[in-house]
Amino acid sequence: MMPQQRYGLVLDHPRVLSAVIERAGTCGGDYHIGLLMPALAEGFRVVILQAGTRMPVRLLDHAERPTAVILAGDPGHDNPPGPVDFPQLARLLRWSASVLIHAAGGQRAHYDAAAYAVRERRRLLIVETCSTREDEWLQLVEAEVDRRGGTMAALPCLMISAKRFGGVHPVQEGRRA
Repeated sequence: MMPQQRYGLVLDHPRVLSAVIERAGTCGGDYHIGLLMPALAEGFRVVILQAGTRMPVRLLDHAERPTAVILAGDPGHDNPPGPVDFPQLARLLRWSASVLIHAAGGQRAHYDAAAYAVRERRRLLIVETCSTREDEWLQLVEAEVDRRGGTMAALPCLMISAKRFGGVHPVQEGRRA
């Protein structure tokens, strides 16, 4: 008997997107609205994968509509997930046309940039992570760039990092031993 696969959240129906946008606006996590509102207005798909979840392979078809896949490895517990915790990571890196590594506090402008990348490149992989794991993710993206021929034009990557300004994400990391 095959183990049951757990799938992430696929936001590709206007009613579902509207409900998520409404909820995000009332619970303090409204920074994703910068991506979700354009997804609703322009008809692109957003998929949110938690550690250990997958997305249906059919959604990785290049002919499908523009898609943003969010790997939700953001802090929220003592051991934030890393690359090994996402079973489809290698395939998602090959699928992606651009990458956003987000290791800072969420701001709507960051996700406005993500929406722009989806419009321009059609296949965006968003890695939400913490400061202690951002280098792991960047190394994987650099390896994929090398596999594609060694130029960032092959796989544009935007890194939004709290470390650039002397900070850490989440702030509690600065207090850990």
